[in-house]
Amino acid sequence: MTLPIEAGEETQAGIPARRTDRISIRLPVQLSGSDANGQSFTEKTRTQVVSRHGASILLKHVLVPDQELILKCIPTGKETHVRVVGQMGSSEEGFHYGLEILDPNGNIWELVFPPLSEADRAAARLLLECAGCHVRELTYLNEFELEVFHANGAISRTCKGCAKMSVWKQCTAGSTLDLAPPPAPAPPAASVRSQNERKEHRVPIKAEACIRHPHEGEEIVKTLNVSRSGFCFKSTKTYEPGIVVEAAVPYTPGVGNIFISVKVEHAEPFPSEATTIYGASYVRNSKNLRSSQDRDPTTI
Repeated sequence: MTLPIEAGEETQAGIPARRTDRISIRLPVQLSGSDANGQSFTEKTRTQVVSRHGASILLKHVLVPDQELILKCIPTGKETHVRVVGQMGSSEEGFHYGLEILDPNGNIWELVFPPLSEADRAAARLLLECAGCHVRELTYLNEFELEVFHANGAISRTCKGCAKMSVWKQCTAGSTLDLAPPPAPAPPAASVRSQNERKEHRVPIKAEACIRHPHEGEEIVKTLNVSRSGFCFKSTKTYEPGIVVEAAVPYTPGVGNIFISVKVEHAEPFPSEATTIYGASYVRNSKNLRSSQDRDPTTI
């Protein structure tokens, strides 16, 4: 599920310039206000995606765009005024809405969102929790930090709350997650490009990733290597070079995963396994990109 474009965002080639990264996570929330018929309601539900500036939620009540409501995050007890950006679809469970948080300082999730300028140094994005004070942060890891995390299921980093080095693990909506020992890294796959042509050092890591195609849905794949500029993965599906999809690297079911836009740069058939090796780059600048997503102008 995707979020409507946040207020103030601009798009190029249909791809929005995001103000913060977005976390795919289910948090219990309470929404209060009036529905489309003017009837007062209070409904407990859950988020689907959250960011510093908004969220997408599942709701049984019918809402109308631009109306204002009160959103409360149940785990933190904090609440804020939100604006209904629009409806993004429906299912048997209810309607899917995008909400914009009106207070620019209204971080009701109590999640630390780093500046997007730091994303250029990231090979992976994880929602981590400090084992000491349990503060949760959206964390950018470079390729070497990701290798350490993949080998140990945790990483040591400075915690501002503890004022010292502490152990950080990937977390669920309300608690830490002890990861199972990961498999040994696989050797890097052969590539049609030489090492000299690569802009970033690639680390051979065989981790799970999730590729989200707008028409084909989600697919769980294995990475072959990662770098700050992108990653390689194997798939039996066809991804045409040049298209833009969303990916979470690494990906763990049941936790807060961060999906970002990636561009498929090249494809190399792997006949012995009836698969294709793809090289994908993180979208840093959306100029001149050809997107396959055919996005509605109100969504990303």
